Amino acid sequence: MNYEFSAIEAKWHKYWEENDTFHTDVWDFSKPKYYVLDMFPYPSGVGLHAGHPEGYTATDIMSRMKRMQGYNVLHPMGYDSFGLPAEQYAVSTGNHPNGFTQKNIETFSKQLKELGFDYDWSKLTATSDPEFYKWTQWIFKKLWEAGYAKRIEMPVNWCEELGTVLANDEVIDGKSERGGYPVVKKMMMQWVIDQPAFAEKLLEGLEEIDWPEATKEIQRNWIGKSTGALVDFGVLTGGACADEKITVYTTRCDTLFGVTYMVISPEHPFLEQWKDQIKNWDEVQAYRDEAARKSDFERGELNKDTTGVRLDGIEVINPATGNIEAVTIEEQTEQVCKNIGAILEANGIGFDKVVKTTCFLADMGDFVTIALVMTVGILGGVVCCIFFLKKYMNKLQGKGKKEKQVEEAKQVKQAEQDDFIEDFIDDISDDFSADEKDRSFGTYATTAMFVGLCAAYIGSYVGKAMPSGGADLMPLFVAGVAALCMAVFEFLIQKKN
Repeated sequence: MNYEFSAIEAKWHKYWEENDTFHTDVWDFSKPKYYVLDMFPYPSGVGLHAGHPEGYTATDIMSRMKRMQGYNVLHPMGYDSFGLPAEQYAVSTGNHPNGFTQKNIETFSKQLKELGFDYDWSKLTATSDPEFYKWTQWIFKKLWEAGYAKRIEMPVNWCEELGTVLANDEVIDGKSERGGYPVVKKMMMQWVIDQPAFAEKLLEGLEEIDWPEATKEIQRNWIGKSTGALVDFGVLTGGACADEKITVYTTRCDTLFGVTYMVISPEHPFLEQWKDQIKNWDEVQAYRDEAARKSDFERGELNKDTTGVRLDGIEVINPATGNIEAVTIEEQTEQVCKNIGAILEANGIGFDKVVKTTCFLADMGDFVTIALVMTVGILGGVVCCIFFLKKYMNKLQGKGKKEKQVEEAKQVKQAEQDDFIEDFIDDISDDFSADEKDRSFGTYATTAMFVGLCAAYIGSYVGKAMPSGGADLMPLFVAGVAALCMAVFEFLIQKKN
């Protein structure tokens, strides 16, 4: 018997459509609700590709399962039909985008229905439909009236041939995904939404949704909440104070005392203002042009080599120390501390030890960490030494006290002639001596360990301009903790006795 899938599938497709099998009554509150939302596809002229049904099959399984579990399931479909492909097709062919876009939507819908997905087709929407985008415009208007929508100048991916701004994922190797035209970084006025104003509500909302914790963490990182301070650095152009100030954001104000450089992006607006004061402008401009041809991904994740140019003639004043520092431009400002040494060295600045010191202090708050480690280590040594001296004095006093106790015990022994008392005195004397010996040995050993480690560390420290990080201080820290623990142990024993 042959399985006539064409006839059987056509029969049920017709039945589902005529009987509104997957229609959802959104006003039915007798059942628990369940909302299944797919990513809306862009309705291209070529129709569905293999990736579409792969994802839609998974959501179809979820939707059907929830229906069988008694949920009132809303599973709609729509089309992300506004976009650059439709715009470029209209420009190149002279056809109005409304006509061919609607035809593509009909093709996509037909193919999706043939796959048998349980969409409620009465809820179909398209982002190019005025009935849809009038609401997105209304939302934007309300955000603008509330002061949340702003127009600012910012770097964008500009394609001159396409005459438009491109998203990062539309740029491949410095060229547009569509057409392969050159794309450069360009400062342009753009509308943006003041997302930080909603950061707290977004973070709070994550606690109320049933998402995997890993997905929530990605969202938290995307929101990127950070608490810090804005710091102004004065600017020197040609050795004279300029009117401009460079404002930086930092979460660690304690690292300002170690700053010995300033790195700004190649798109910084001050560069054009300082053009006449920058002595190596041709070199700076060449570097800016090269950086403009790279995407953010190429300048970030793929940029493993140190590159940068010093601004000869421009310096800044460290507000924490008053020191005058160099200024450079660099593609990847996130790795300044790792790359700045090579940048300054390549530009003729002999700041080897200074840069090393800067990275040592600025790297993830090592300054505070090291201060804490050294404090614990030194405090442990001092306490250990105090107990050592106290133990030595107690030992001298205890020797006379012990002789006196033994003499009194002998008198009792002679008076009562009791063998039990004699054995008891011997036991106490032996135990006291052993305990005294053990505890003295513990104190001596801890003190010796601490002094030895301190000496070893000081010897290694002298040979360095500055240690590479807090790890070099761990022997001191461990010794200090051990000494403190031993001191507490000694105190508890003495208190008990």
